[in-house]
Amino acid sequence: MPKSCSAYNCTNRYSKHTDITFHRFPFSKPTVFRQWLDNICRDDFYPKKHMVICNRKNLLWNAVPTLFTFPPPISKVSLLISPASFGFHVVIFDHSYALSDPCAVKAQLFKALDTNKWLNRRLQMKSQLINKMRFKLKAAHAELSGLRSWHRTPR
Repeated sequence: MPKSCSAYNCTNRYSKHTDITFHRFPFSKPTVFRQWLDNICRDDFYPKKHMVICNRKNLLWNAVPTLFTFPPPISKVSLLISPASFGFHVVIFDHSYALSDPCAVKAQLFKALDTNKWLNRRLQMKSQLINKMRFKLKAAHAELSGLRSWHRTPR
């Protein structure tokens, strides 16, 4: 059975002499599978067991297709104005969903981890502040109820 890409308007077919790889839909991972279906933008489409998406690189275990050669529903072609010539250049992206620059992703990961540490420390400080305020509020309630009971006692 020949393999061909299920992405909208993609005509890539399996051949031994091409660098394109084909990947089956991740039926066993419902959230990733839902993202695949949303990103290929095919209305009323549900892939069968042997349907595939093509790619020029190997995939990560949780990869989701995001870049396709088809344009978004509003425009048919992405156009960029070149500042040098003030002409139009058609920009077509392959639907590659593999990492393009692992070093950049690694740097982004470490930045996110540092931000996470900072936010956790801030959360701990705010939690301690809230606990102190609760303790003070409890003491104020106790003093208020003591004053009310002292005020009600006959003299």
